[in-house]
Amino acid sequence: MYMRYVVICLFISYLHAVENTQHNLVNIQQVNPRIRVDLRYATAQNFIGTPVYDYGVLLVHQRVAEKLDAIQHELEQMGYGLLIWDAYRATREQQLIYEKACQLGGVALEHVSNPATSPGFKNRGFHIELTLVDSTGEPLAMPTDFDELNERTHSAYMDLPTHVLHNRVLLHDIMQRHGFVNFEKEWWYFRLNEPDWRNLFPRIELTLEEIKDLSLSKS
Repeated sequence: MYMRYVVICLFISYLHAVENTQHNLVNIQQVNPRIRVDLRYATAQNFIGTPVYDYGVLLVHQRVAEKLDAIQHELEQMGYGLLIWDAYRATREQQLIYEKACQLGGVALEHVSNPATSPGFKNRGFHIELTLVDSTGEPLAMPTDFDELNERTHSAYMDLPTHVLHNRVLLHDIMQRHGFVNFEKEWWYFRLNEPDWRNLFPRIELTLEEIKDLSLSKS
């Protein structure tokens, strides 16, 4: 009986290892180190006002990374670049954010999905939250900062200065041309526009140790 238990445990560990070798998540800065990263959920600079995780690596699906690399190269020809605020996060982290949104109530719940009932974008690695920077790394003027919860975050909001509207259009245009679709309530939020996304991007649940390992591994 004991040996059967040991075999089952070893088999489960094997399946977990196989799953992790097939997740296709990569560290974006190992794909293109010129893409800037500011992980807001590793800090208190987000709408819940507290860090959600303590690792410093931004993970995306390999297909997303390739597209972001192409976007970065195109932007550099215009004197701009990408600054990424958020990407892959496991369900445990989404649950913490959802619980805080429930405490806040109101508009916060319009921006955060319940991981128990949502099909899930965050834990599949094909969503991205980002903005544009100039050649020195200074963020371009946009309607709001990351994670503000008001009508100015809506992509259709137009009561803005001309240069801010121009910057938002520049971001949305280049992202859409490379196959991304925007979440209309947050100008900074995009995901790959794939009809078969549930199969192309399966749910991925990495441990903190596995995520930290990816910060050291080569892409």
